[in-house]
Amino acid sequence: MSVSRRRLLKSAGGLLLGAALAKVEMADALGRNARQKALARWRSRRGTTPVATPAPIITPPTTPTQPPVITPAVGVPLVRSTWSPFVSSSFQMTGPGGNTSAVLQQVADLPWAAAGDENRFSLLFSAPTASAMPQGIYQLQSGVLSTALFVVPVEQVTTARHYEAVINRI
Repeated sequence: MSVSRRRLLKSAGGLLLGAALAKVEMADALGRNARQKALARWRSRRGTTPVATPAPIITPPTTPTQPPVITPAVGVPLVRSTWSPFVSSSFQMTGPGGNTSAVLQQVADLPWAAAGDENRFSLLFSAPTASAMPQGIYQLQSGVLSTALFVVPVEQVTTARHYEAVINRI
Protein backbone atom coordinates (compact mmCIF):
# COMPACT_ATOMS: atom_id res chain seq x y z
CA MET A 1 0.00 0.00 0.00
CA SER A 2 1.48 3.26 -0.99
CA VAL A 3 0.64 6.46 0.87
CA SER A 4 1.69 9.83 -0.43
CA ARG A 5 3.69 12.15 1.78
CA ARG A 6 0.92 14.73 1.58
CA ARG A 7 -1.72 12.31 2.83
CA LEU A 8 0.59 11.06 5.60
CA LEU A 9 1.28 14.61 6.84
CA LYS A 10 -2.43 15.51 6.72
CA SER A 11 -3.45 12.48 8.74
CA ALA A 12 -0.55 12.86 11.19
CA GLY A 13 -1.37 16.57 11.62
CA GLY A 14 -4.97 15.76 12.44
CA LEU A 15 -3.87 13.06 14.85
CA LEU A 16 -1.42 15.43 16.58
CA LEU A 17 -4.05 18.17 16.78
CA GLY A 18 -6.55 15.73 18.30
CA ALA A 19 -3.99 14.55 20.85
CA ALA A 20 -3.08 18.12 21.77
CA LEU A 21 -6.75 19.05 22.29
CA ALA A 22 -7.30 15.96 24.43
CA LYS A 23 -4.25 16.87 26.53
CA VAL A 24 -5.54 20.46 27.03
CA GLU A 25 -8.97 19.21 28.06
CA MET A 26 -7.40 16.69 30.47
CA ALA A 27 -5.12 19.34 32.01
CA ASP A 28 -8.10 21.69 32.41
CA ALA A 29 -10.11 18.95 34.11
CA LEU A 30 -7.21 18.09 36.40
CA GLY A 31 -6.62 21.76 37.21
CA ARG A 32 -10.27 22.29 38.01
CA ASN A 33 -10.25 19.22 40.22
CA ALA A 34 -7.20 20.51 42.11
CA ARG A 35 -8.85 23.92 42.54
CA GLN A 36 -12.01 22.29 43.85
CA LYS A 37 -9.98 20.23 46.35
CA ALA A 38 -8.07 23.31 47.53
CA LEU A 39 -11.32 25.23 47.96
CA ALA A 40 -12.82 22.35 49.96
CA ARG A 41 -9.75 22.25 52.23
CA TRP A 42 -9.98 26.02 52.76
CA ARG A 43 -13.69 25.83 53.60
CA SER A 44 -13.12 22.98 56.07
CA ARG A 45 -10.42 24.99 57.90
CA ARG A 46 -12.63 28.08 58.23
CA GLY A 47 -14.71 26.35 60.89
CA THR A 48 -11.70 25.54 63.07
CA THR A 49 -10.76 27.54 66.13
CA PRO A 50 -8.10 30.14 65.37
CA VAL A 51 -4.74 29.88 67.09
CA ALA A 52 -4.58 32.20 70.10
CA THR A 53 -2.17 35.12 69.73
CA PRO A 54 -0.60 36.87 72.69
CA ALA A 55 -2.53 39.97 73.71
CA PRO A 56 -0.86 43.35 74.07
CA ILE A 57 -0.36 44.72 77.56
CA ILE A 58 -2.38 47.93 77.89
CA THR A 59 -1.51 50.25 80.73
CA PRO A 60 -4.32 52.76 81.44
CA PRO A 61 -3.40 56.46 81.27
CA THR A 62 -2.43 58.22 84.47
CA THR A 63 -4.14 61.46 83.40
CA PRO A 64 -7.25 61.93 81.20
CA THR A 65 -5.22 63.60 78.41
CA GLN A 66 -2.46 60.98 78.30
CA PRO A 67 -3.05 58.06 75.89
CA PRO A 68 -2.68 54.53 77.24
CA VAL A 69 0.69 52.86 76.84
CA ILE A 70 0.66 49.67 74.81
CA THR A 71 3.52 47.23 75.13
CA PRO A 72 3.00 44.92 72.16
CA ALA A 73 3.77 41.25 72.44
CA VAL A 74 5.64 39.71 69.53
CA GLY A 75 3.39 39.10 66.53
CA VAL A 76 0.28 40.77 67.94
CA PRO A 77 -2.12 41.78 65.16
CA LEU A 78 -3.77 45.17 65.28
CA VAL A 79 -7.23 44.23 66.52
CA ARG A 80 -10.13 46.29 67.88
CA SER A 81 -8.88 46.08 71.47
CA THR A 82 -5.59 47.63 70.35
CA TRP A 83 -7.33 50.69 68.87
CA SER A 84 -10.20 51.23 71.35
CA PRO A 85 -8.06 52.84 74.08
CA PHE A 86 -6.84 55.41 71.52
CA VAL A 87 -10.26 56.94 70.75
CA SER A 88 -9.88 60.75 71.05
CA SER A 89 -6.09 60.43 70.71
CA SER A 90 -4.13 62.38 68.14
CA PHE A 91 -2.26 60.54 65.36
CA GLN A 92 0.31 61.84 62.93
CA MET A 93 -0.68 60.69 59.40
CA THR A 94 2.23 60.58 56.97
CA GLY A 95 1.82 59.41 53.40
CA PRO A 96 1.43 60.30 49.73
CA GLY A 97 -0.58 63.45 50.45
CA GLY A 98 1.91 64.82 52.96
CA ASN A 99 1.38 64.70 56.68
CA THR A 100 -1.24 66.00 59.05
CA SER A 101 -2.52 65.48 62.54
CA ALA A 102 -5.74 63.45 62.85
CA VAL A 103 -7.84 62.43 65.83
CA LEU A 104 -9.27 58.91 66.11
CA GLN A 105 -12.98 59.64 66.55
CA GLN A 106 -14.51 56.17 66.51
CA VAL A 107 -13.82 52.46 66.32
CA ALA A 108 -16.97 51.23 64.57
CA ASP A 109 -18.55 47.90 63.63
CA LEU A 110 -18.68 46.90 59.97
CA PRO A 111 -22.23 46.27 58.69
CA TRP A 112 -21.49 42.66 57.66
CA ALA A 113 -19.58 41.71 60.83
CA ALA A 114 -20.81 40.76 64.26
CA ALA A 115 -20.98 43.61 66.76
CA GLY A 116 -17.71 43.99 68.64
CA ASP A 117 -15.79 41.68 66.27
CA GLU A 118 -12.08 41.95 67.12
CA ASN A 119 -10.97 41.35 63.50
CA ARG A 120 -13.54 43.35 61.50
CA PHE A 121 -14.02 47.05 62.26
CA SER A 122 -13.39 50.52 60.91
CA LEU A 123 -11.42 53.46 62.26
CA LEU A 124 -12.82 56.94 61.71
CA PHE A 125 -10.34 59.83 61.92
CA SER A 126 -10.97 63.57 61.67
CA ALA A 127 -8.40 66.11 60.49
CA PRO A 128 -8.46 69.86 59.87
CA THR A 129 -10.29 70.92 56.68
CA ALA A 130 -7.10 72.52 55.35
CA SER A 131 -5.46 69.09 55.04
CA ALA A 132 -6.94 67.50 51.92
CA MET A 133 -5.25 64.11 51.82
CA PRO A 134 -5.91 61.65 48.95
CA GLN A 135 -6.56 57.99 49.64
CA GLY A 136 -3.45 55.91 50.10
CA ILE A 137 -1.25 54.08 52.55
CA TYR A 138 -0.41 56.29 55.52
CA GLN A 139 1.86 55.75 58.47
CA LEU A 140 -0.20 56.43 61.61
CA GLN A 141 1.75 57.26 64.79
CA SER A 142 0.56 58.03 68.28
CA GLY A 143 3.14 57.57 71.00
CA VAL A 144 3.88 53.85 71.08
CA LEU A 145 1.32 52.78 68.47
CA SER A 146 2.64 53.02 64.93
CA THR A 147 1.35 51.22 61.84
CA ALA A 148 0.67 51.71 58.15
CA LEU A 149 -2.95 51.51 56.97
CA PHE A 150 -4.85 52.24 53.77
CA VAL A 151 -6.83 55.40 54.59
CA VAL A 152 -9.67 56.85 52.48
CA PRO A 153 -11.32 60.28 52.74
CA VAL A 154 -15.03 59.71 53.37
CA GLU A 155 -16.60 63.10 54.01
CA GLN A 156 -15.93 66.75 54.68
CA VAL A 157 -17.97 68.80 57.10
CA THR A 158 -17.47 72.49 57.80
CA THR A 159 -15.10 71.89 60.70
CA ALA A 160 -13.18 68.76 59.65
CA ARG A 161 -12.38 66.16 57.01
CA HIS A 162 -13.12 62.56 57.92
CA TYR A 163 -10.93 59.64 56.90
CA GLU A 164 -11.62 55.94 57.32
CA ALA A 165 -9.46 52.82 57.53
CA VAL A 166 -11.21 49.45 57.35
CA ILE A 167 -9.73 46.41 59.06
CA ASN A 168 -11.30 43.19 57.77
CA ARG A 169 -9.15 40.27 58.84
CA ILE A 170 -10.88 37.14 57.63
